[in-house]
Order: sequence, then C-alpha cells, then structure tokens
Amino acid sequence: MKKSMTPSVFGNAFPTAWDDFDRMLEGFFVPTTRSEFKFNPAVDIEELPNQYLVTLDIPGLNREDIKVEVKDNTLSISGERKREEKEEKPGYTRYERSHGTFERRFTLPETVSGKEVSAKYEDGVLKVTLPKSSESPSHFVDIN
Repeated sequence: MKKSMTPSVFGNAFPTAWDDFDRMLEGFFVPTTRSEFKFNPAVDIEELPNQYLVTLDIPGLNREDIKVEVKDNTLSISGERKREEKEEKPGYTRYERSHGTFERRFTLPETVSGKEVSAKYEDGVLKVTLPKSSESPSHFVDIN
C-alpha cells in the first residue's frame, strides 16, 4: 500500500517547542478530585483512497449526548457520559469507569470536504467519515 506524502491528517508532522511546553504544563493542572476529570476516548484515524475514517470508542452514551462539528477546518467531537446515580452499597470498593465531558479536536487537511462529513453511532462506537474533496486545494497561477 502506498503511503501518502501528505503530513498526517490529524497530527503535526513538525512539532514545535510550544508543543513540548504545552505537554509539560498539562501536568501542573491536574484536577484535585475524581469528579473533575474529563475522560479522553481513544481515537483511530484511517486514511483511505477517497476519505478519512475517524473511530471513537464511547460506550454508554446516547446519540443525543454526542456532538460532531466541522468548523474552520477543524473537526470537534464532544459529549458527556453521565455518572450513574447509585446509592452507596456495601461491597463497592472502586469506581473506575470514566464519566464526565470529553472533547477531541483535529485540524483537517484542505483535501477534506467539510460539507459532506457524516457520522454513525452504533454499539458504543462512533464512526465519522470525512470524504476527500475532488477539487485540488492548490493550482498553478498564470504569470502575466
């Protein structure tokens, strides 16, 4: 399979010193209680000949709890997994399932046709299809 020479659609091919600085600062602002944590669903991104496919595992949500938006060449996927309200029962020693809000943002390449993006949520998996535009984002300019 031929690998595209285009930089990764959802990654930065040339990270900057600011990227390292941002990652370093994230460690200083850790929430103090478990209820303040956001959860960060895992994302797979696949480049296919005519489209990109973004897949998120976000079980336990309803379609109404998920928002997918394309704006200014950015794909935003956000939502909220509400904590189940249970009365305290003897026998519960841990709560490890993530809950709270999440947001994932990805800068799209110019080749994505933002108006034709579609999403499907089934069995706890969200699949966002981003068709590639048939129009070339670049062209030659005649010199007079």
